[in-house]
Amino acid sequence: MTINTFNRLLIALVVLFSTTANAYEMIITGGVQTTDVDIDGGNPSGGTGFYVGVLGLADAGPGGFFRTGALLSQRKFENESTGIATLKAEMLSLDVPLTYLFMFSEMVGAFGGLKLGLNLSDSCKTNVAGIICETKAESLHYAAEFGGQFRFAPDMGVEVAFNLGLSDIAEDVEWKSGISAGFTYFY
Repeated sequence: MTINTFNRLLIALVVLFSTTANAYEMIITGGVQTTDVDIDGGNPSGGTGFYVGVLGLADAGPGGFFRTGALLSQRKFENESTGIATLKAEMLSLDVPLTYLFMFSEMVGAFGGLKLGLNLSDSCKTNVAGIICETKAESLHYAAEFGGQFRFAPDMGVEVAFNLGLSDIAEDVEWKSGISAGFTYFY
């Protein structure tokens, strides 16, 4: 991990813990997410990964909450670049959502804002021996996030979100979009 990446991670953790220290409510969440990418000079296809983490809700007025936390997220995609070789990339990142949640009722809410991702690790595999496979992941990537929170019990529910990628997630790999769906437990 480079010094620059370490500084970004430290800043993200300070923001995370300072906002969740006075949290109105905490959420344990986990689920699946898709990743749709665009790669110059290739035939990309998205993949499905997972996410798991903790979110905090800080009171921001009547019905409103600042929603942030830390999510360990896996993103996958493939690229068929030569017609013969298929490159399979996998990235693991720490995602920090910085979103505003508005609750329409005690059971239904909508949120939107920014999601920052700090790359922790990446790997690449190919189906052809002798081809060098490198991901060259960006240390920081970000997306606009819009979603809904639905409770089916006072302390359990689901979240569904759409991520509109605003940056590259790897060299020459544009993060176009993603959809996530997961279970939430409130405490």
